[in-house]
Amino acid sequence: MQSLGLAISYLIAINLATLLVLGLDKILAAKGGWRVPEAVLVLFVIFGGIGGAVAGRTLFRHRTRRSSFTARLWTGAVISLCCVGSLAAMSTSLVPPHPEEEPRSAVALAQAR
Repeated sequence: MQSLGLAISYLIAINLATLLVLGLDKILAAKGGWRVPEAVLVLFVIFGGIGGAVAGRTLFRHRTRRSSFTARLWTGAVISLCCVGSLAAMSTSLVPPHPEEEPRSAVALAQAR
């Protein structure tokens, strides 16, 4: 359960950071100065910040007309979900069996019948 709390804390932090970076980029865009590269914004999404990115785009009405950025954003979200799914699948296969249960091979099951 401790790892679940850690994962939730991480997701809250990365989504808040993504929201703040989009807000910063909007301010910088209004001033006409240096901008946060799109690749950095997509990396935030890949690391789990899709909620913050969607909220930031809606809240700040930022980069909403750029279909190329939208495509990169959702591609990053799919990559993120694939990584999380892969990690979840690997973690369940690494869980040791319950000590009271003996693993049964196909041969042992056939002999039991």
